[in-house]
Amino acid sequence: MKTLLIVDDEVSLRKGLIDTINWNKFGYQILGEASNGDEAIQLIKENKPDIVLTDIVMPKLNGIELTKYLSKFYPEIAILVLSNYSDFDYVKETLIAGARDYLLKATISEKTRIDSLDKIIIKKTHEESYLTLSDLIRKVLNQELSEKEQRYLTNQLRYPKCYLIVSDLFTLTTQNQLDFKVFVKNNLKDTFIFSNQVQTQQIYLLNTHYTQQQILTFFNQKKINFPFFGCLSEELTSFKDLKTKIEELSLKLNLRFNSKNKQLVLTNDAFIFEKLPLFPMDDFQTALSHFNEKIALDMTQSYLDKSASLTLEETKIKNSLIGIFYQIYTHFGDHYPMFADVNLEKSKLLSDLTSPLTFEALLIETQSKLDDFKTYLDNQENNQDTLFKSRLIDYVNEHAGEKISLKEVANHFHFNYSYFSSYFSRLFDMSFIDFLTQIRINKAKELLANETLNISEIALATGFSEISYFSKVFKKQTGTSPTLYRRKWR
Repeated sequence: MKTLLIVDDEVSLRKGLIDTINWNKFGYQILGEASNGDEAIQLIKENKPDIVLTDIVMPKLNGIELTKYLSKFYPEIAILVLSNYSDFDYVKETLIAGARDYLLKATISEKTRIDSLDKIIIKKTHEESYLTLSDLIRKVLNQELSEKEQRYLTNQLRYPKCYLIVSDLFTLTTQNQLDFKVFVKNNLKDTFIFSNQVQTQQIYLLNTHYTQQQILTFFNQKKINFPFFGCLSEELTSFKDLKTKIEELSLKLNLRFNSKNKQLVLTNDAFIFEKLPLFPMDDFQTALSHFNEKIALDMTQSYLDKSASLTLEETKIKNSLIGIFYQIYTHFGDHYPMFADVNLEKSKLLSDLTSPLTFEALLIETQSKLDDFKTYLDNQENNQDTLFKSRLIDYVNEHAGEKISLKEVANHFHFNYSYFSSYFSRLFDMSFIDFLTQIRINKAKELLANETLNISEIALATGFSEISYFSKVFKKQTGTSPTLYRRKWR
């Protein structure tokens, strides 16, 4: 049932209009009556009728001024003007100001009144059928809303506060966009959400009673289960100049990289960027060129560890890591053909290190690549260690009867002495002296089984210059003397 407010300074006319028609029969309800525009405005603020039936000439605020006021602040209300023949110039003003139609007081009958009311209701309904709330929001987000439509929208919104949220469209699938709206509706009670795509951004308009801080806290505490990130506006005071607001929000989307676990930021949020850690590029390149890959990878690991605790500019850290990893991939691709996929990986390196949306994701990606190289080196090293151990045992066996030292062995295999010492201990889990002694005693056992050499000759053949020292060492290693050991073979 449509509601009706009657405004006229003549009491008899007001009462006549109210009492002479069975309004309910025709689907109308009298909401109230007023003697001038000022009284009418007070009643309209309290009750918001569908139609105002108003005289033109009235004290205080006349019908023309009332029509202008309603067109500005309540464009959804239909206005029907009552007039006399002598008021026609005024009628034109009210029609220009926004009145839907007019009735001549001298000719109005019940049928005329009802027909006129029905006509403007049908016209109003027809117009609004093409201007739903969703249509209006879409026009808002596309910056196409007229001032009259803005006023109409303001009166149609259920809740007092409106906010914009802008997110990157390329990070959201169509399903994600629907899920986001469902997430808001299910968790932010008493909130309407509307959305629209503007270029590469997805724009959301929230109509709610929550404050900006409440919305921000909610989003950053209750996580969405897909990669959502957006920027939240301040409360909108009007729907004017939304293009500028959307542009400001869009610029803040670059905060995503350093946002850590935040899903929503504000337009006044900012980061103070720190300098990139110093990377020893010359030493790194030297290590690779000398095939000291583990040292180069350790340098890279240290760089990642230092970077992880800093707030860094996205472009700078990505470019830095791309430069480092490109050299690693190139080195392994050129010198380790067993690393079959390295050239394929190098071809997608740029994509892999530019696509992460957050610093955390970038660190995870680079750490994964670094770990792959470490694992590969460990596997290679294990294989190389097995081959080298065999070569080393053969060499020491061959030279066991000579004066031989760790330094001489390191030089023979082109190792740095200090590195070789620790490397040898890791390979054999014993010192070089103990290893050499074990080789010599094992060789002595073989010779003692052969009766052609006496014990003194065997001592000299296994690198012992004195027979007494040889006997002492032999007994310590085997638990018996060389003489008794030989007897076992007779």
